[in-house]
Amino acid sequence: MSDSSDALIPNEIVISLRDFVGQEAAEGVFYGTECLLTISAIYILIRQGLRNSLPRCFLLAAASLMLFDSTMLFAIHIMFDLAQINSLGDPSYDFQTIIHWESAAVVFLRLSYLAGDLIVVWRAWILFDGQVVFRMILSVCVLASTALLTVDAYFSIRKNMSLNSDDFNQKLLPPAILPSVLLCTNVIATLFIAYKAWHYRQFFKAHLGAVKRKSQAQQVLVLLVESGFIYCSLWIVGIIWISGHLSVTAGAYIGVIFPHAASLYPTLIILLSALQKTYCDTTFQGKIGSQPMEFSSGAPGATQISQSIRFANNSTSGSGTMDLVSCGDVVERGSSSDEDATDGISSGPNSGKQEVI
Repeated sequence: MSDSSDALIPNEIVISLRDFVGQEAAEGVFYGTECLLTISAIYILIRQGLRNSLPRCFLLAAASLMLFDSTMLFAIHIMFDLAQINSLGDPSYDFQTIIHWESAAVVFLRLSYLAGDLIVVWRAWILFDGQVVFRMILSVCVLASTALLTVDAYFSIRKNMSLNSDDFNQKLLPPAILPSVLLCTNVIATLFIAYKAWHYRQFFKAHLGAVKRKSQAQQVLVLLVESGFIYCSLWIVGIIWISGHLSVTAGAYIGVIFPHAASLYPTLIILLSALQKTYCDTTFQGKIGSQPMEFSSGAPGATQISQSIRFANNSTSGSGTMDLVSCGDVVERGSSSDEDATDGISSGPNSGKQEVI
């Protein structure tokens, strides 16, 4: 009887194993979702062509970096859990190698956050072509995020290497500072996109007031704003978690899924940008062929604006059909071509068609 009792696994080990399995399963779900979205985005970017598009090359590099970082984090978390399982039966287990891997994970995680912020800021940046104030604010946000990520990585590595830097790290850089700065960057970028979405809607409401449906560009901007605020709420949860206001179990789960969840929104931006069309016929898809249409502003006392616009079909056409491009405070008519058909939203007081993908 005593032999069978000795053979039973202690309850503490059972709980630890259950937590390890649950955490890795939760992380695997988010990592798998991130892989699916990122691979889809990379495939679309490559299909659209990289040779003559610097923005697409940037997005491809950023998406690949985030996927690589997430893969390394997932592998390191598995290795760390395996090491902890081994230590359950061997208290003298050497964790030195795992500590080095944890230091590498710190770097990968910060690089992933930086790449994500660059993508979010890029989406807002291209909507404000020629508007210096907006771009200066976005530049300051990126510089602040980069500086904080670098400093935080340095002190986190020192802490992992047990160099007696705990007190110094806490006093110089409180844990909540980094996520707070990243949250501010994302809130500002999302608000800028929301402003552009409102401006875009007001413009089309004034000139296309009879149209009930939203254009695809409007739908993309609205989706970016909505998902952006969801992403900001994720950082708020991160601040609460880092501040130690959650239970140990909840904190452990958030700790493993947060890096992958934080990469989903930047990847979604790439997908939306890559799939976005600039032709205004997306508003009338399936209802209007390629007939010319006349639009005029109907505001009382306003100068009547009348433009003849040909709405092209969805199929790529090399003919010189005319399209309508929202450019801040003006509307310009530009000649479309095969290359233009996959471009994103153009914006700027002096720009015609502007490639943003």
